[in-house]
Order: sequence, then structure tokens, then C-alpha cells
Amino acid sequence: MAKQKTFYYSSLEDEVEQQTLTEITIDKDYKYTSDNVFYKAFEFVYFNIIMKPVAFCICKLKHVKWVNKKLLKQSKNTGCFIYGNHTNSMTDTFAPPIMSSKKPYFIVNSKNLNLPIFKKSTKMLGAIPLANTLSAQKNFLNAIEGKIRKHHPIIVYPEAKIWPCYTGIR
Repeated sequence: MAKQKTFYYSSLEDEVEQQTLTEITIDKDYKYTSDNVFYKAFEFVYFNIIMKPVAFCICKLKHVKWVNKKLLKQSKNTGCFIYGNHTNSMTDTFAPPIMSSKKPYFIVNSKNLNLPIFKKSTKMLGAIPLANTLSAQKNFLNAIEGKIRKHHPIIVYPEAKIWPCYTGIR
């Protein structure tokens, strides 16, 4: 049996995951969606044929357990917002595509568009970066509204930091 790690948190500013990523400017010219047929086709194949099976395997290996999954079924034809504690960078990313019948979208910091392995494909996996200029707010809100209108769940991890296995409210 693997030895379990113990984490001690002393303040809300503690940073456990040490990733230094560069923030990208999300301004009024940032394209949240693409109308390109080839982009959409590749996005469909990449998400459904490659990433969903990978996500399923990761969730099985990590022993992810869902509680009250029936609540998601109730929102199947309306779209919904799902809020959660960001406690594990891997399972928090890979569990929503498995538990949802529609592709989930994640509200993320623009730094997440610079993730080492997924740099070019983060957007295809459902990342909707927060606008970091006032002029981009309208496009951001339109993107969120469009996803909800199409009955997709929007995943929100409101914390600025990942705290593994932390269950308290921050």
C-alpha cells in the first residue's frame, strides 16, 4: 500500500502545486469559439475518441467516486454550473467529462492555456479562459451563455490554488 502524504495548510495563500505558467492576455480579439469545420471535427475526435477514454482510465486508476450523480441527469437538458474544490489537478480535470453526458467546459485562468503538454489543445478540451481585460468581458460572457444554451455543464473551481485533498471551504 502506498504511503499517504499529509499536507498542512497555514494560510489561504499557501501554494502546494509549484507550477509557474505565463499568463496570456485575453482581450476583445480573443476567439472563444471557432466556426472552422476542420477545427470542430478535430476537436470532436480529440475529445471523444482520445481524451474521454484516457479520462475514464485515469478516473478508474485514481478510484474516483461520484456522489449524487443523479443531480447531473436532472440538468441534462438545461445546462448547469458545477462548483467544486480544486483538490487534484488530474482528477479534477478528467472526472467531469466522464460524469457528464455533454462535453463540460471549464472556466480557467489564462495561465492554463500554457500547460506544458496540452498547450495547443487546452481550448479543445473545454477551457474557457477568464477575460483579463474589461473589453473582453462581453465575449467571455457570450461564450458561457452559448455553452449553457447548448446544455453543456460549466465547471468552476473558484480557488486560486490547488490544495490536494482539502475538504474545507475556502
